[in-house]
Amino acid sequence: MTLSEKLLLAFSALVILLHVWGALEPSHYNWGVHFFAFYDSPVSIGALIVSVAVLITPIRRTLVRSTESFVRRFSKLPAIVILLIGLGTFISITLMFPSRGLLLGDSKLILLTLSEVPQSSEASLHYRNQPLVVPALRSIQNILEGGGSVQVSDVYRAFDLIAAVIFFIVVVVFSRSLPTSPLGKVLAGLFLLVGGGSQFFFGYIENYALLYVCIAAYVATAWLALQKKINVVVPFICLALSIGLHLGALVFLPSAIVLCYFVWREHKRMAMILLIGIVGVLLAVFFVSGYNLQQFATRMIAALQHDFLPIFTAPPGIPFAMFSWLHLITWVNANLLIVPFGLVPSVLLLIVHRREIQLKNTLLLFLLSAAICGVVFTFIINPALGTFRDWDLLASFFVPLMFLALYVFYVFLQAPDHNTVVFAIVVISLLHTASWIGLNADEERHLQRSEVVTNPLFLGHFAQILYYDRLANVYWERKDYTKAKIWYERYVALDSSHPRIVANLSDVYRKLGDRENTFRMLKLAAKLGSKDPGVYTNLGVEYFLHGDTAAAIAMNEKSLSLYPHQPHVHSNLGMYHAMKKNFPLALFHFRTAIEQGMNNPLHYKSIGDVYFLMGEYKQALDHYKRYLKDNPSDEQTQLLAAQLSMELSQQRLKRKEHTSQKRSQ
Repeated sequence: MTLSEKLLLAFSALVILLHVWGALEPSHYNWGVHFFAFYDSPVSIGALIVSVAVLITPIRRTLVRSTESFVRRFSKLPAIVILLIGLGTFISITLMFPSRGLLLGDSKLILLTLSEVPQSSEASLHYRNQPLVVPALRSIQNILEGGGSVQVSDVYRAFDLIAAVIFFIVVVVFSRSLPTSPLGKVLAGLFLLVGGGSQFFFGYIENYALLYVCIAAYVATAWLALQKKINVVVPFICLALSIGLHLGALVFLPSAIVLCYFVWREHKRMAMILLIGIVGVLLAVFFVSGYNLQQFATRMIAALQHDFLPIFTAPPGIPFAMFSWLHLITWVNANLLIVPFGLVPSVLLLIVHRREIQLKNTLLLFLLSAAICGVVFTFIINPALGTFRDWDLLASFFVPLMFLALYVFYVFLQAPDHNTVVFAIVVISLLHTASWIGLNADEERHLQRSEVVTNPLFLGHFAQILYYDRLANVYWERKDYTKAKIWYERYVALDSSHPRIVANLSDVYRKLGDRENTFRMLKLAAKLGSKDPGVYTNLGVEYFLHGDTAAAIAMNEKSLSLYPHQPHVHSNLGMYHAMKKNFPLALFHFRTAIEQGMNNPLHYKSIGDVYFLMGEYKQALDHYKRYLKDNPSDEQTQLLAAQLSMELSQQRLKRKEHTSQKRSQ
């Protein structure tokens, strides 16, 4: 066994140990490897047994021989049949385990704020860096709407499915071109397919699935172009599309310059055409997406000001600087999540085989340039939502690192044993990514994990309050008010100036029967100038319960000033004015409540009570009778109505007697 193989197997053992640590003590410090903590013990133990087994040489070689025999027989099928079987299997798996977790990235925010895909990238902040995403989504939406109305979530799932198909085809075409055995090609393809970014293809609602695919296509086609297997124009088109899908892909321009330089050395005219061509394609991308140069300049200036981490000292609101232990910890976790066998194995093998590296090796130089561009981007970018939530932005920029790792595996490991080591790496990577995807496919597991990654050391002020709001909202929807209270209180401890959050916390206290805290939060929400009429309605109820009817009336009138069509508020005001003996106003509000659709029989009884107190017994009796049609079992009102009827009869008799006496005189 060579030194390279020993190093890779040792690192594989380290990856397994990190997963064991994450399973036993899940925390924000190991968010990239702690997924098995949220599975039942038999699943975690089974995964551990398989992972350790593939590190044992006799077992690994036996498994490789069996797999190789199967692959050899399977590879005899026609290429199109192999492609269809593989694609069908891959798509079936993505459909079987759709992501149900909405606490990563902006998934929940997209669903809350968009009823349909906007007309342009300027219409929503979700697309300000992604000129081509809106046209792509709108095209899918238009196709789906041919069969009727469609939800935004359906558009995104179709978007993911299309990306999955393209990605699988890119991987198959690329892996089949590699100069290795059939098993080596299969393992290379699987290594790319089981990267953590494949979560995009499992119904994940975000804008990055096609970006991940296009960057993979860029690196794969550049690899093939440098081996003169395809036209060199193709990778430049893929890069232009990547930039259109996210402006951050501009970071790969140095690698494109390296590629162009290699072309220039052999075909200077072609290199010039490529340079002009990529500018033309980029302009075409911006034209198609309606993204003008002013928007581009604005975004670039904003990016330079806000999108990168401070170098050494973090200002208030940002959790860490670029060069800090906290940043290093969370960045290493991002590496482990997306491509656990990327950075460290590549660096180790390049160091071990440094004497074998030739400066004329154009493919290695290109892969190094692309990988460095991507890795540097992930290191300097400011993950505003927290690195664990912004994994989706970072994932695409780790893709070149996956290809670099593949290169060093197949170039620096000695045949035929290199397949056995890569086999172990693929199996461990598969278990790692499957645990990540499976966790997000289960709402309970996803939510349990989401509560773990809340360490404020790793979250800026904005990330904390946004995340606490999301968690509280999820628990409110699940009617788990105790948990909702925890997260809303954490939010308010950081920022008590947001009237919506304060009002939501008052609702939670109300559900938990905590009247004093309900009252306190409602008063704070009103003081903060809440525009929610419900705040003032509920505050009116609390003032009434505290014996302040005048304040209750004022709060309900404030509620009506914000939104007049509230029959229940008119009903409350009717009751409050009746108690204050403001009978005309009480009648007005009770009648308005009925006119606005609140046809509650009790309103007729209340109107009857007001007329009774006013001494207008005829009106009172009429409304009591209307009430008793729906509530004939109300004996007290029946008795009162009977007494009123008798009183009115006596009054009529007296009037008749009085009239008769006048006539006789």
